[in-house]
Amino acid sequence: MKKFIFLADVILRYLFMVLAWYVYTNYSADNKMKWVGLSMVAFNIITIFFDSNYHKSKK
Repeated sequence: MKKFIFLADVILRYLFMVLAWYVYTNYSADNKMKWVGLSMVAFNIITIFFDSNYHKSKK
């Protein structure tokens, strides 16, 4: 079960990063959408760090 949750987490993070990069690159002419894409990328990177620390402390 833990492997399934880990795999689902990795897949969802990958899809979220692809969506964020798509928004950033395809809507870069619109300054608001450019910042939305960058904030999505930053949010994904930050949550990866905090989730890994959270799972380490649960063991």
